Amino acid sequence: MKRKDLTSAELNHVIELRQAGKNWTEIGEDIGIDRRIVQRGYKFWEKDQSKQELAAARINVVGEVLKEHINNIVKIAMYLNFKLVVLPSPSMTMVSKAFITDLWGADILGQIDLYRPLSINQLRENEFIHRSNELLFKSLLDHAQESTVSKSLQEWGKAWDNSLFLFQKFRDETTEMIRNFLSQDKINVEQVVDGTEKEDPISSIVEDILRSLWNKLLRDPEGAKESWVKLELRDRINDQYAVQTEIKLDDNVVLKLMNKNVAVQLIRILEMSIANICKLHKETILDPLHNNIIIMGKAIGNLDELLNPIRLRPMIIRSKCDMCPI
Repeated sequence: MKRKDLTSAELNHVIELRQAGKNWTEIGEDIGIDRRIVQRGYKFWEKDQSKQELAAARINVVGEVLKEHINNIVKIAMYLNFKLVVLPSPSMTMVSKAFITDLWGADILGQIDLYRPLSINQLRENEFIHRSNELLFKSLLDHAQESTVSKSLQEWGKAWDNSLFLFQKFRDETTEMIRNFLSQDKINVEQVVDGTEKEDPISSIVEDILRSLWNKLLRDPEGAKESWVKLELRDRINDQYAVQTEIKLDDNVVLKLMNKNVAVQLIRILEMSIANICKLHKETILDPLHNNIIIMGKAIGNLDELLNPIRLRPMIIRSKCDMCPI
């Protein structure tokens, strides 16, 4: 019966002889097997070796790509943790979703060479960076589904957006109240406008009051619920050697008026307005703003814990996203 295959021992012997430089005829004579069987067996082994080496190379490549993918997600998470804050100021009008989206315009992964000459394709580069970061952020959320990352982000965003809504409500209520008091005291708003360098002093001072309220809530929530604003008048000589009356709020000059009588009346109206806001809108504005600060702070604390690289890396490894190279 004609023999077709080599045994494992024979194949190993053929491999040794071939790698020692012998030709097929010499190998066949040495082991007593037809040279064509010897050659065919060696070729099959060689082909199998190539497949195994290719598979190993692919595994190494996938491993490197996966390692880079994990590192990039961790960088995105750390940057998010660093940038996520309690709403810093009432002057910020950006909603939470836009705030998060705006973060991804930064070159977080260091993809742009800072020393390269300016490129005509800089806009496209910026778009590429923004899109790359957004995709990695989505990957982060996919990998973190087993945790409460998404829930904490939603709670932070809801509190942020609700604070923006309450800021506007405060502006509207306080502005209307001040204008009503001015009307009752028969003080023409134009008198205030003409006496100051600001085009709309009422809106300006309401913004200053709101900023003072928010800063007090951030530092001392209970203190800000009763009386948080310190208003005072001060006369000074301006650059034209004319007497000017300043209205100060928390030691900051917020208005300068040439008419002291109007300044005295205005500061009294502002104090009444603030007292009424504290009394009438404690439950509808002040308390909710205080609660929003607590919610945002708690959500940020949770995210600090959840997105810590020590916890995040194992979470990424045992989960999968659309961008995982597996």
